[in-house]
Amino acid sequence: MKQRLRASANPCHRTPCAMPLPHICSITALTCGWCRCCWGTAIFRRPRFIPMWHGRGCRNCMPSIIHAVDSRRILRSFLRRSESAPRALCGRLCRFRISRLAPLFSTAASLPVVIGVSMRLPQIFAAAALLLAGTFSMSALADAAPDQAIRKTLDSLELQLPVESISPSPLNGLYEVKLKGGRVLYASADGQFVVQGYLFQVQNGKPVNLTEKTERLAIAKTINAIPLSEMVIYPAVGETKSHITVFTDTTCPYCHKLHEEVGQLNKMGVEVRYMAFPRQGLGSPGDEQLQAVWCSKDRKSAMDRMVDGKDIKAAKCDNPVSKQYELGQSIGVNGTPAIVLADGQVIPGYQPAAQVAKLAMGAK
Repeated sequence: MKQRLRASANPCHRTPCAMPLPHICSITALTCGWCRCCWGTAIFRRPRFIPMWHGRGCRNCMPSIIHAVDSRRILRSFLRRSESAPRALCGRLCRFRISRLAPLFSTAASLPVVIGVSMRLPQIFAAAALLLAGTFSMSALADAAPDQAIRKTLDSLELQLPVESISPSPLNGLYEVKLKGGRVLYASADGQFVVQGYLFQVQNGKPVNLTEKTERLAIAKTINAIPLSEMVIYPAVGETKSHITVFTDTTCPYCHKLHEEVGQLNKMGVEVRYMAFPRQGLGSPGDEQLQAVWCSKDRKSAMDRMVDGKDIKAAKCDNPVSKQYELGQSIGVNGTPAIVLADGQVIPGYQPAAQVAKLAMGAK
């Protein structure tokens, strides 16, 4: 243990409890701190997503998410608990925490925000998070306004989705980037760091997913802006209690299964609105069938016949199939059926009618 507690040669690398220990990080290949108290690593020079824990049952341990006073150095990590962290060891090492850490950090108690990694947009990012340090001159970007610096970085990533807005996030030093369709990314003020994932905030002792909340509102707004005349509508029987929007493909077996239960949903007061999403892409057999349905005078009847395997007259017209397909992609749809509730929540795949109705009623 004494050997492990020797000071690191690099003073920039310390653990959350300020215990400098020699360790080579497997992510950055840099010398950084390995803290047996917090069971994690803290790299100050190149902030990254790094798994970190704090001892279970240790009153001295601070949460593993820490925020540097210097706003350009933000440590982000998964919030995890260790079932096997020795309390005695935690207690001894953590006694040094407050006196040695205070000059550098503000505790997570005053900053109840956690960032976690998500792989929901593989077509946008190939990794959990992109670290762009060194790509641009940090000094040049730091002098620019955050909006300009962030847009310059995003342009270099070729996201294929336009940026709708950039605004400060609830986490100091981090900016919220809204993409077309409702997707949300986060970026540092100088544009050097771009993060794809969830931002949680602890409210009344419970974690609230701020990212998901923002995305749902944006998706609901996007879907509600589509005219009903561009959809295939199956109205509710009697009072309309709620509605769902379904991205469908007439060649999809599970779409057929869901379609068989549309009548049940209608009887439960749920209006079903179909939008086209040829799962094999534009120009596929599904695309041709969906265009035939949308070009029919009676779309509802044409949809029923197509799902039943019956032929319909292939008419030609200006139709919204390609536009709806692109819209589905922009909100994260990558398969069918994809059910969008009234509050913007996207449910991938088939769900039984009773479950769909329950979710739809709760999303009013």
